[in-house]
Amino acid sequence: TIFRDDPSMLRYQTVFFTSTRDVAGSSFLNNWHYDQRKFPDLYGYLPQFRRVRQFPTNQRFEPLIPGVTWILSDAWAAGDPMLTWGNYKVVGSKPWLGAVSGNWRPDNNRETPVHGGPEGQSFFDTEFEMIPEVLVLDAEPTEYPRAPVGKKRIWVDVRNGMFLSYVRYDRNGKPWVSFEAGFGQQTDGNASIMEPSGNSPVWTWNYVLAHDIQGNRISLIDHVDEVTGGYKSHFEADPEDAFDRFFTQQAITRLGQV
Repeated sequence: TIFRDDPSMLRYQTVFFTSTRDVAGSSFLNNWHYDQRKFPDLYGYLPQFRRVRQFPTNQRFEPLIPGVTWILSDAWAAGDPMLTWGNYKVVGSKPWLGAVSGNWRPDNNRETPVHGGPEGQSFFDTEFEMIPEVLVLDAEPTEYPRAPVGKKRIWVDVRNGMFLSYVRYDRNGKPWVSFEAGFGQQTDGNASIMEPSGNSPVWTWNYVLAHDIQGNRISLIDHVDEVTGGYKSHFEADPEDAFDRFFTQQAITRLGQV
């Protein structure tokens, strides 16, 4: 879909933080060009500097804020323009356990229960199912030779082309971060969020678990109703209103000052 008569842009993405106090107000805008030979433009508003600045390309391979284990390049195993990665190889085909359904929690703000680790909060309670066949793919960052990432490995469900799991490797070929997502329809039999047609529940991601294997740190990302600051999830939100509120440099400045 061409938005606001600008065929040169493919996607607008905003990431903003409402807590904890040390990172609250940090906001980032990631604009994707339709021309996949170009890296997305990355802008950030940092409260301590009170201004928007443009970040260099290599920020895609670094955490946006201290402490998190994920980077923009990790997102859905495809967080970069298509031509960023190359030397693709199919390295395997096998059955696989994947979190592809049954992981929506309508109670308690839809927060997914957790367990394990020293404080009992390291892993999501997750339902897995046997997938008959996945393709295992390797790729290298060919368009950014100074990337700290050596390669990525992706497990893809051949039934629908959806990634199930992803591992980022360092330049020495050692596993660095495991990025696992859980998907499914937003229904548990008692409560559902329906598509606009009303014919079936919404299908979406429900959680992400990013485990820094080398540092033994974990980031848990959950799909919830509301976060600190009163920001609520909306399905099929008005695109013009969403663009003005979240997807401009003025918007991330405003988000950072609230």
